[in-house]
Amino acid sequence: MGRNKLISVKNVKGGFWQFWDHPVVSKIWADYSAGITTVYYTNGSIRSLHAKCTGYNSQYGTPVSDDGSKLFVGAWEKTLGLTCYSIEQDSVIWQMKRPKIRQIFCFDDYLVALEAQGALYKINIQDGKTVARIDNGALEDQFCLSEHTVFVNSIGKEACVINTQTMQNVKKYPRSVLNPRGCISFILNRVELSGGRLMIYGFECIANDTQSGRLSMEPYTRIIDENASEGYV
Repeated sequence: MGRNKLISVKNVKGGFWQFWDHPVVSKIWADYSAGITTVYYTNGSIRSLHAKCTGYNSQYGTPVSDDGSKLFVGAWEKTLGLTCYSIEQDSVIWQMKRPKIRQIFCFDDYLVALEAQGALYKINIQDGKTVARIDNGALEDQFCLSEHTVFVNSIGKEACVINTQTMQNVKKYPRSVLNPRGCISFILNRVELSGGRLMIYGFECIANDTQSGRLSMEPYTRIIDENASEGYV
């Protein structure tokens, strides 16, 4: 994957900006009302195409292939699913009609896309064919850790690290490690490798007053693996 990472998103009236750490793309503008997506390249060139984006995509981004030629858009609706667009030709190359597509990550010649409460897919970038899949009815989110690893979180179940080259589960983390306080509401916003340690960030629901039952959402930062590294794949 190298440099192909969504840095931030800025929502504005009528659309949203995406800012990327990418080999050839600097930012992307998605205009809801016009149905136009505009890709800004690091060399100063700009390309616009008719790609159907909504506010849903601002949560997960619409990645571009490493060579800057293809745009990938996921949707909650099965009729739209995951669509690959040719940026230069302003046309659809292929479409995979699966529902609830959330995070999409580009790796060399394949994608890894998550279907919420469904499956994790490895997809050929060129033709959209499924290379491999991991079925899991509790899938919630995925986070890219390194060039060939993703961290996959499941609702109420253990999380795991997947080697995207082999699509094998290489390490598991029980729910008790992610949520050691047993909070009734536990939100995972970010996962990253830092200095050989696996870190998670998010919010958890804490009881401020046990008598009144008053609850609050508080941020957390947690080390869930002191010896994690890219080497464990």
